[in-house]
Amino acid sequence: MSRPLQCPHCGASEANLLQDNLYQCKSCGTIYEYGEKDEPVSALKPQEFKEENLPQAQKKITASIVLGIALLIIGFAAAVFFSGKIKTKSSSSINKTLFKNSNETNSSFTVVNAEKGPQVWTLSRRNSDGLTEVSYFLNRVDALKNKVISSLQIGNTITWKQSFEDAYKIGALKAIGNICYVTNGNQLIGFDVNTQQQIVNNDTLIKRFSPLVNGIAAVEDVYDLDGFQLTTKEGYKFYYIPVPGKLLTEKEYNDRKSTDDEVSTIQYVFTDSKRQQLYKINRKTGKIFKNRLNASILSNIINDKSDWYKKTYKINSLEEFISGEIFFNGNVLYADENKILIVYQTEAEDNSPVEVKYLSTDQKLLWTRSGADAAVFKPMVKSGNTQSLLHGNQLVVIQPYQEAICLNDEDGSVLWVFKPY
Repeated sequence: MSRPLQCPHCGASEANLLQDNLYQCKSCGTIYEYGEKDEPVSALKPQEFKEENLPQAQKKITASIVLGIALLIIGFAAAVFFSGKIKTKSSSSINKTLFKNSNETNSSFTVVNAEKGPQVWTLSRRNSDGLTEVSYFLNRVDALKNKVISSLQIGNTITWKQSFEDAYKIGALKAIGNICYVTNGNQLIGFDVNTQQQIVNNDTLIKRFSPLVNGIAAVEDVYDLDGFQLTTKEGYKFYYIPVPGKLLTEKEYNDRKSTDDEVSTIQYVFTDSKRQQLYKINRKTGKIFKNRLNASILSNIINDKSDWYKKTYKINSLEEFISGEIFFNGNVLYADENKILIVYQTEAEDNSPVEVKYLSTDQKLLWTRSGADAAVFKPMVKSGNTQSLLHGNQLVVIQPYQEAICLNDEDGSVLWVFKPY
């Protein structure tokens, strides 16, 4: 009997099956092989997931994955062309080569909320001929044309061997507010989303926060927080939260209840049963530590007879959002005080048709997409880590490491689709 899935990088148990027993963690994006053995056979972060880093057996798997992704992209483009049901300007742009240098590939991507609208940023890795040197670049991308607008080198050119050492590793892009962050070894660097100028680094942080005065020895991403863990040269841990601009001690981070103000929030969550239902939940959360509910916790709350879960998670009220309607592999892609976007499948099988609905919070259907029109949303069903942002009438939903889709939220037309690989 196979052991439960567990990411060797962050410990999360949810992952997407890529091929055979090769999985990608939904929380941090790590790709790993998992089977009957006591330990995973391999564990690679997405920026390290390249054919030359894998054993011969896995190279065949990699080739199959690449071919499968290519066929999916071609299939989607053909479906859009023949259906004529979805208004899009980008059906052909996702097939164009993004980088002029054939040795350059994406390490990660994100979507920043710039003043002129949502914009794709990528972090790319460029290998020299002969694989002797490696350079990293921060790129602003015109997603409609799938073209790099501007490119900025991150750090210095390093050797191939150094690129796999912790002191030189580049982390994934992380957009928080009007700054896009990336880690470079023990450096935290932040770039203005409108100008691409570097405005945050270790020096600016040390000047701003006195506990860091003796220097920063290590920087790590924090998966449950819009922030970063900073370890000083004396070995003390602090947590930097860009919005609202706080530096928490390790004790304050661990003792969240006493350090975070509470606010009332509305969340929309699917249950974790096979036949899912969508619930609207009113509860109190911290301003910084949202501690969002997932499907498993929601089901425990519904089934609990003692109200222990309701008290623990400070539930004011919960109710089925659309009474009596059943969903499969559902996911809430976006929600605010006025609207909610959901994706789900119409039948229990994993390959069943995908449907997307945009509803007002008073349950009025604003628009829907199904069949070929909704095929591009397939990577977002049954997912727990999608991201989203709204700028005017441009609604962007992101499946980390896989794709970003920009919609006109008034009619559901697709403005552009970006796929990093």
